[in-house]
Amino acid sequence: MAKRTQEIERKWLVHDLPGLGDLKCEQIIQGYLSISSDGVEIRIRRKGDDCFETVKSQGVLTRNELEVESHKISFSRCGLPQKDVDWKSADTR
Repeated sequence: MAKRTQEIERKWLVHDLPGLGDLKCEQIIQGYLSISSDGVEIRIRRKGDDCFETVKSQGVLTRNELEVESHKISFSRCGLPQKDVDWKSADTR
């Protein structure tokens, strides 16, 4: 099932990281398949055992998103790593 949302871009200046205690964390692996000149983006993401494809509209502070669940086979064929990544050495967009 497709999920339509609106993304609101917010940025925060944090001087010190807060204590996170026993908060649950989950690994997310993602990559962008396409970023067009008009700002439309297509992202694939794996969060735990679930995979998603998201199309993001152009925009600066707000953007519309359409997200659909994807198959793991589609995700693995895109060439993204299936395990941990050293993001310090990864290319940035």
